[in-house]
Amino acid sequence: MKSIGKWLLALLFLILLPLTLPVMAKSAEVNSLRWTVHNEGNPPYVSIAMDLTRAVHAEAAIDDAGKNFEVIMRNTAMGNVASQYDMDPRTVDFATLSEKDGDTYLDVALTKPQKIDDIRVFALRPDAKMKTGLQTFSTSENKDSTNSEIPSK
Repeated sequence: MKSIGKWLLALLFLILLPLTLPVMAKSAEVNSLRWTVHNEGNPPYVSIAMDLTRAVHAEAAIDDAGKNFEVIMRNTAMGNVASQYDMDPRTVDFATLSEKDGDTYLDVALTKPQKIDDIRVFALRPDAKMKTGLQTFSTSENKDSTNSEIPSK
């Protein structure tokens, strides 16, 4: 009878294990957000960099009017960062960070309409000082993919 109880307990454990895996998976976290204006372009452009604790999958989109750009970082917590950033009104009115259903959203209100091909989302190389980062910026010279796998540190 004791061996049947052990088998039932082991079977119950195996049945319940998949239910606990999503809880066990640790999400990435945004540690900081920085932005700067680059005046060497005509027009100038803004770059936004975020430090992240681990690799994330980033997806980018822009609305039909070309004025609202969004990056979704899947399975990423917002961390202890501000939710709104006022930027240079020549290129970006403001950016907001928000968290919904375990994902973090970077929404950027562009001053002038842009095409998705004019906006680049890419991963910075991890290094000991900067940890991990995601940088986005608007320029017509960069036409890379807008989906990026951000490397872990």
